[in-house]
Amino acid sequence: MRTAIFRAGQRSGRSQASPAKPIVTNHSTYQQNTSRHPRVESFPTRAIVFLMFVTAGAFAFFSGAVIRHLISSPQQEVVPPHLLVQVLDVGDGDAAVIENPGGQTAVIDTGPDKSAAAVVASAISQRLGRQVDLMIVTSTDIRSIGGAADLIPQIRLKGPVILPTDIQTFLAQGGESARSLIAAIKKTGEPAVEWSDYAAKSQARILGSVPAHVAFLKPIRPREGQYYAAMAVKVDFGAETLLYDGGLSGTDEDYIVAQHSPVSCDMLVTARPTDDRTASPELLYLAGPQLVAVQDASDAPAPEALLARIDSAGATVIHTETHRSYVALLDSDPDSTITFKSVPASM
Repeated sequence: MRTAIFRAGQRSGRSQASPAKPIVTNHSTYQQNTSRHPRVESFPTRAIVFLMFVTAGAFAFFSGAVIRHLISSPQQEVVPPHLLVQVLDVGDGDAAVIENPGGQTAVIDTGPDKSAAAVVASAISQRLGRQVDLMIVTSTDIRSIGGAADLIPQIRLKGPVILPTDIQTFLAQGGESARSLIAAIKKTGEPAVEWSDYAAKSQARILGSVPAHVAFLKPIRPREGQYYAAMAVKVDFGAETLLYDGGLSGTDEDYIVAQHSPVSCDMLVTARPTDDRTASPELLYLAGPQLVAVQDASDAPAPEALLARIDSAGATVIHTETHRSYVALLDSDPDSTITFKSVPASM
């Protein structure tokens, strides 16, 4: 079938019954007709071209605005995630609270008595909503566990309690404080776990997305080949490490050093020594800490010899006798310096 082409707007003098004379589409005739009838673009084509211009203009405008904002705005410093270590003033005893960037927490030791438990509970409730994901007891000494039974009812325990020995030994060596602690743990429905069982199950971490791995350092009696009831706790966070030596004596530390245990750390937390050999020069040399925190009290200050050893090791020393409770921040950045500040005594 042939197609007829008509001039736009021209009235035909012929009747509708008479067919229009077609324009034959050969080269010469086609040129003649296109010259007399210029091509008119359809509406969709014009709309598309218009939208393209509008889109290009809008893109150029907003791109320029973004660039001007980036140039004029000061660059914000990216703050690396940090591990918060709160060393608490609990008198003649040991206690610390650790919080990771995800808000999960661990309590290490609870101090010697009910008043110490109140200090720990206050620190937890003010920052963390009372939830504790892991509790660690570093020895059977009353300075470490005396406040535990009073603390547990004041918090929401949502994880295990790690003991430095098996339960039978713990009860035998810890006396009434140990029995009260085990009874309080049973009421929560959470388990009391020996440190070796916890470590063997590869559950030793406080954190999920930014791991804060926990390891335990136990001195071994060289003759009997048995573990002491006390232990140190090591927390690795990114490139920095916390070593909490708990209730270890100077003899315990000597055994740990002799066992070639990995004691290198950035922050060392040590209790008021039961003898003047705690934080020995050998331990300080191998550990190489930036900061040493001594948990002492006004009526039981740290020995001058200990403070002199720490100073000789080139570390900054802080202690609860002077600073009361304080917070230290361990950044995951390997080039960072540990910072700390005192916490108001009213907590």
